[in-house]
Amino acid sequence: MSAMHDSPLQVLSEKEVKVTINEVESMIGNVALLEYPPDAPEDAEASERDLIVAVKEYTAAVGSYPPYPSLTPDMALYASDTTSPRLFHLQREDETELNAIGELMENHVNRVVIPEPFVMQPVLAVFNGKLYRAIVAEILGVSSFKVHFVDYGNSATVSEVYEILPEEVLSPPQAIRCGFAAVTDENFDETTKKSFDEIIMEKPLTLVESYTEGDVKVGESLSVALRGENGNIRLLMLQNEIVKDEDSTISDYEKVKIPANKSFEVAVTHVESTDVFFACRTGLEKEEPDEDDDEVPEEDPHFVNMDEFVVEYQTILAETPPPVLESPAVGDLCVTTWQENIYRAVIENITHDYVKVRFIDYGNVWYASLSDIFECPEPFRKPGLAIPFEGTINNTKVESDEEYTVELKDVTSQDSFTVATGVTPVTVTPPRVKFLKYKYCKLSTEASSKVYVAHVLDNGDFYCQPEEGSSLDEITEHVEAAPKTPPACVVVGSPVLARYQGTLYRGLVTHINNDNAQVLFVDYGNTEACPVREVFDVTPDVMSHRAAGISCSFGFDFIGVEGMEKLKKHIVEGVELEVTVKSYDKTSKQYTVTVLAGDVDVAGEIEGARIDTKSFSENERAFDLNTVLPFYCSHFASPLDFTLQLEDDTSLIVQIATECDAAFKVNLKSVTRGDICLLYHDLHKVYYRARVVDMVTESEYSVRCVDSGETLQVPLSNLYDIPVTLATHPICGIPCREAHLVEPATWEEAIQSKLKDLMNPESEFGIVIKDEVDGVFHVHVLLPSNVSLRSMIQEDALTDTLVSFSHPKFAKPTDLYVSVADDPKNVYGQREADTDRLENLKRDIVTMTNQEAVLEDPKSDSPCIAKSPEDEAFYRASIVDVSESGVLVHYVDYGNFEEVPKENVYRVPPALLVYPVYAVHLAINGIEVPDAWSEECLAELEEQCPPDTLATFTAVTWDNANTCQGDVIIEEKSLKSILVSKGVLVNTDPDFVLEPLQEEKQTPEQEHAAAQEQPTSDPENVLIYPSLEEGTSVFVSVSNGPSDFYVQKEEVADPLEELLTILEAADKVPCTDIYVGKHCMAYSTESEGHYRAEVLEAEGDGVLVRYVDYGNQETVSRDVVFVLPGDAAKLPVYAVPCSLHSTQPLPLNDGAWPEAALAEFNKHISPDVE
Repeated sequence: MSAMHDSPLQVLSEKEVKVTINEVESMIGNVALLEYPPDAPEDAEASERDLIVAVKEYTAAVGSYPPYPSLTPDMALYASDTTSPRLFHLQREDETELNAIGELMENHVNRVVIPEPFVMQPVLAVFNGKLYRAIVAEILGVSSFKVHFVDYGNSATVSEVYEILPEEVLSPPQAIRCGFAAVTDENFDETTKKSFDEIIMEKPLTLVESYTEGDVKVGESLSVALRGENGNIRLLMLQNEIVKDEDSTISDYEKVKIPANKSFEVAVTHVESTDVFFACRTGLEKEEPDEDDDEVPEEDPHFVNMDEFVVEYQTILAETPPPVLESPAVGDLCVTTWQENIYRAVIENITHDYVKVRFIDYGNVWYASLSDIFECPEPFRKPGLAIPFEGTINNTKVESDEEYTVELKDVTSQDSFTVATGVTPVTVTPPRVKFLKYKYCKLSTEASSKVYVAHVLDNGDFYCQPEEGSSLDEITEHVEAAPKTPPACVVVGSPVLARYQGTLYRGLVTHINNDNAQVLFVDYGNTEACPVREVFDVTPDVMSHRAAGISCSFGFDFIGVEGMEKLKKHIVEGVELEVTVKSYDKTSKQYTVTVLAGDVDVAGEIEGARIDTKSFSENERAFDLNTVLPFYCSHFASPLDFTLQLEDDTSLIVQIATECDAAFKVNLKSVTRGDICLLYHDLHKVYYRARVVDMVTESEYSVRCVDSGETLQVPLSNLYDIPVTLATHPICGIPCREAHLVEPATWEEAIQSKLKDLMNPESEFGIVIKDEVDGVFHVHVLLPSNVSLRSMIQEDALTDTLVSFSHPKFAKPTDLYVSVADDPKNVYGQREADTDRLENLKRDIVTMTNQEAVLEDPKSDSPCIAKSPEDEAFYRASIVDVSESGVLVHYVDYGNFEEVPKENVYRVPPALLVYPVYAVHLAINGIEVPDAWSEECLAELEEQCPPDTLATFTAVTWDNANTCQGDVIIEEKSLKSILVSKGVLVNTDPDFVLEPLQEEKQTPEQEHAAAQEQPTSDPENVLIYPSLEEGTSVFVSVSNGPSDFYVQKEEVADPLEELLTILEAADKVPCTDIYVGKHCMAYSTESEGHYRAEVLEAEGDGVLVRYVDYGNQETVSRDVVFVLPGDAAKLPVYAVPCSLHSTQPLPLNDGAWPEAALAEFNKHISPDVE
């Protein structure tokens, strides 16, 4: 920065500061321009501080620098400062105005320090001991400021800035802030800055064009194009890779045709971005003809060898240089020089005196002056070999100079080849690797062939080995003798030797996952996961033998689970078959065949067993209306869309889940709306029964899990055929919605969130079913703590107001506790399941009833809350009659009637109307009703049905008064039969069958005691096996699998000790009549003790016995089998034989549980686990 004046800097004192401010005020001549702080009083005198603030604001308002001077084309310029190509400063070659500014400043020596400058304030600042015009760019701290020198473009950090006079601000800044247009300098560093400075600093420059219109102020930039001694500056920067072009457009140009309906191999020539790259075909995808194929693949007419073509035209053009292209235009085909070689290109952009081109055989761009753009001779005006593709390899960009296999996406052309336009989306995979090929044994197409089954696949296809023509023994010898050389690289498609279960076999790699390779063993057909360390190179002599495994298919599009069961019954490894070829597919090398297994036409059996169309069981759920039923919520979307599961279905749901997991998995090849299937849930990692809702895309479907209600989107590969046995189970997911609601404009978020928390799968709650419409149940939900879902819903979703109680109705016999039995036509009971809910209701009545809300005009049949004079408690009630003396009410949750004072009758809160009536009214049907019931009848009724008696109400019909017409069953006896038999009731139903009165039934304990008192000639053969009741705590003593295990009750420890004492002390009388089923005492050599036992086998010297108190078995010699002592025979057996309900091994395993199933079962139910 050159000197502008040599006068010393003089700082004034505080007194002189005041004088200077006064002088400024006088100079302004208008005090109104001095704006005082807003909190200063109107009559306050201007203090020194006020004046300083005012001067600051005045300077900001009227004393800022003018815009930069105008620049005109061909103006001579110099760079005074550079930061980057997007930020540098230029000075005009004519320094007349710059020198005048220096002279003006030399006339003013005394300068005032500005104590608190503000950003963008014009100031003077010192640089190398001299003052220059500047602006404050940043306040760094106390006495620390970053300033920008407006006449030179550089910046500095200073501790003081000084006042600038108004006349010194009048001249525009002489350093004009500029930047190059349409470039990015994101990778600009010290190296590229050095190159940039070499091009632009201290060099004469000429303005080509300014792209910025209007005035440009300090802090703003002009967008310019410049020319230097060596040409266009932007061109030089692009060629030297100092900057990048902002324009990333890929122009379209004529390209070679590429395969439309098959994958092909390419070599990457240029990577444009993360997912866009240029590549040319290599032609390596062309397969060598198979020795077994008659046809030779046709030559590809559209393939051009790039290396040969480029060398050809470079050689010719070097010998005969083409002329410069006259009047070039965007899109013109041309040739230009890059790195001393000439290449074909297309012009993408023309700027001033240079162009941007893209090399059509490679894809990269270049920038060249117009004088370096030449005509492309006619022989080489052919389509470009570099094609822009869009795609990644495993979600990462491809690498330059690497080869890949690509396949077009979204192909609409029906032709074999197509012209790529624009950027073509492709799927990118690693390149194919060329290997020696296996040759395969063949089946005769003229006659049937005898084969042996080698391996059966899960989709119904199978591999077989020919009876004649294979060389398995020779293959085995060659494999054993082959060197065990690890391959340099294990890739998909490579023939290998792989070790399986300790033995080496010939194989073909089909998939690689980390350190394991999936290998198809070509002589047998099974595919196994093998560690890469167990995979070896295959030798030519091993490859010389044909692969013995022949792939076969029945040709069915759909086999299904049932068809698969038939197939696997006959197509078993090692079984001899007679196959007849129907067709052969050379690509997959698979035969479609008919099969005879003995005299059985296997395809015919499969065809007869296949079930193309299946549906879930139409077992309709019959639910009791207006009764509280226990449910779990399996899926909640909104109050108008949720799915419930009945508590009683818990064991069925577990059973269905077990069967889903164990079912054959046969993938569905296609589905339509409404189809049922098995769904694999990727998140839960389990299988569910499902129904297809709709097709989302060609490969994805919307399906609904019928037992949980969840709807999700899955690929077709997640859908499997469902066995008929699974389809026959009733659907456990019950679609529901809260009754009397409409969809609001939006559900309040807080309500939705709270409901989802409450209606979670872990919480049990009650529902009251009101109706069923189109398979959806309209219900009232009673959440935990007896809060109704309805009470939490926003008002604009409610469609009506509840005005009466709802009365329960049930179809099945229901257990109730008798609450009132006034006469045979008026018996009331409360459901056993409602006991806890009734207690909660009593609490809610107390908390919700407003005792100020007395019912002013009580009317018959109106609901209310009544306060009983007898116990001063509140109850829900229905008004029966109103008189002057009071109100007769019927307590709907108990059944009794009472007259209460009018002031004891209150309005019922709407929330209490959601709960159904808990007292069910029953009238014995088909009886004569006298004018008055006899005392004998009422006495007998009271004796049979005292309060709190547990009885079963059986409904024949329900009348309009919500009364159950039926019978009451108490301890398995009909109340109607008892009363009719005793002559206190008259039957009028001709179909009624009178049950005879029976003696009291003995309890199991009484039956056991009676049995022990009966004499027997063979006391050791009358062992009594106890029964198990639901809920009994047991321990597993012996487990042989899900179909055979033994349990002991929790309390058997002491009785067992007593039994063992009896057996050890008893006389050991040898048993002479040993037969199957004989109960005896045997000595266990394993446990070294005597135990009660049952003979299972009695052949030879050994006797197989089961120790009945434990469940385990042992073979003992005949001489340790003794007569069972009588005292020991009287005691019950302590180990109860059990099996899992509705569970059996799959037919494919010949009725035996596989080892994996036994291991899984024993993991959960092992001995000594309660």
